[in-house]
Amino acid sequence: MAKLSFTKWPFLKDEKVILHWLRSPWMEGRNKQWMMKAVFERADGTLRGLKIPWGALPYLYLGQEFANGKPTGAQGKGKGIKIKFFNDLTCNIYEAGKPIKPWIYKLHSRENLQEQCAVINNRNQIIVIPCLELIRFFFVFNKVMAHAILQPNSFNEIIRATIENDCINMYFHQKVVYSTITEEIVRLFALIFFHDAWSSSWKSVWNERIKQSINNRLKIENVIPLMCVPPMIKGTIWDVKAVENGKTIIVLEIKSVSYYQPFPFNEITYYHPKSASPVRVPLKRKAIFSQSKQAETMGLDQTTKTPTKLTQPAKIETTLPNHNFMTIARVKQEIKKERLVRTGPADKNSTEGRGVIAAPKNSSVSLNDEAGKGSIQAAEFLPISQGNFEYPNFQEFFRAINLVTQLRPELEFSCLHSKVPDFYVFPKSKLHKRPFFLLRAPLGGKEVFILEFDLSDGHCISTILFLSLEKQKTMQAFLKKLFRNYIIGRGSWDKQSLKSSNMFRVQLAKHTTQDAYRWGKRLIDKIEDLVSYI
Repeated sequence: MAKLSFTKWPFLKDEKVILHWLRSPWMEGRNKQWMMKAVFERADGTLRGLKIPWGALPYLYLGQEFANGKPTGAQGKGKGIKIKFFNDLTCNIYEAGKPIKPWIYKLHSRENLQEQCAVINNRNQIIVIPCLELIRFFFVFNKVMAHAILQPNSFNEIIRATIENDCINMYFHQKVVYSTITEEIVRLFALIFFHDAWSSSWKSVWNERIKQSINNRLKIENVIPLMCVPPMIKGTIWDVKAVENGKTIIVLEIKSVSYYQPFPFNEITYYHPKSASPVRVPLKRKAIFSQSKQAETMGLDQTTKTPTKLTQPAKIETTLPNHNFMTIARVKQEIKKERLVRTGPADKNSTEGRGVIAAPKNSSVSLNDEAGKGSIQAAEFLPISQGNFEYPNFQEFFRAINLVTQLRPELEFSCLHSKVPDFYVFPKSKLHKRPFFLLRAPLGGKEVFILEFDLSDGHCISTILFLSLEKQKTMQAFLKKLFRNYIIGRGSWDKQSLKSSNMFRVQLAKHTTQDAYRWGKRLIDKIEDLVSYI
């Protein structure tokens, strides 16, 4: 897959600039294409706008550093912040000029100041989120969705779907590129199509634009600042990159949102016109196939020219929006037809189409919507999962713990990550020293502990929860005593010794095939049992 670069780059060679702000789209040209403004900040603090196609929105988040038309991958502006949203918050939409003060984040021009922001009063915090960033994170994960959100009844053109008993059947239109459909993308489509809050928020983007057009007597082609309310916010935790000043937090980029509830649907089955099972047949003697190599960097055409080859676009890599629910819907692909795949040797005497065609050095692609006969290679985004969980073998455990802390907010866990020394009794496996996490939290004047081992090698030992009855001098000494005295055989808990111990009160939680949501519920039940000892 390719990276994207801006071809009409107004800055000096190797000059580093920051994507500072985005402006809402307008229609332009004979083909009525949506364009937008990206505002960059130079080192001296001056701002300069760059006109680009609206379809590039999935690639853009505030705070990015650019040089020579491409993201540099550097940290850029803003710092990482985790925001916990409470259930008593309030959320309103205002022009940016009201909550964003110039000494916090300079916007300078009237066009920048009139962009819309969601302003959330979250107890002692004021969270300001540009509506374009909300649209990018929650809805616009590829070019098709960017153009669909600016049209009435847009989903009818790209997808049909039915739902019965929390099971969804989806039928994609061929304009949704088959090779860009992943399980994560299918789940996001399901939320937008069937979840009340997500669907309402999606539709409101177009509806509010029409209202502003009528109320302000503006043509629909004009710049009309887009409005968007987060579809789910109460009780969630957001990882963001932001600028902070006192109690005001201006969100530049939403990295992930964690929801402390199950995914609202159980199963999703989808079908695409190109869904097909392969049937292999011998290759004809004179049929020679060639393969074109895609350039590593594709230059973005920043005009209103119409794209071509819409069903075979160049693929541009971008980051998948990270929505963490306590359960994950099962996704299946329905195969309704067969396709021929020719195999066998090609004609050795033929030279037509042999080998790989080298990629042109200055490949140009378009992110505009289809409109008549096109002239520039179409492009589409393929969102890649961030996959940045530091301890993947403990991911389900921490999803369960997230639910515990949501339902029992008084439990403020500290965390110890280490490995069990070799001389303790565990079966030999690929885990040379078995990793574990020990969580510790004060509770009712005592301390509650949760210990979980890495079981990625197939070994089975229950999660242990215990209430300490005596103050521990050091955690190392405590763990040494626990491992030495209470793990027996080939690595299992000595239940009789645990029950008779005067060190602590214990609850064991067996591992099952249940999801993280139900696991978290069982851990809460075990904690309730421990509380009864206090």
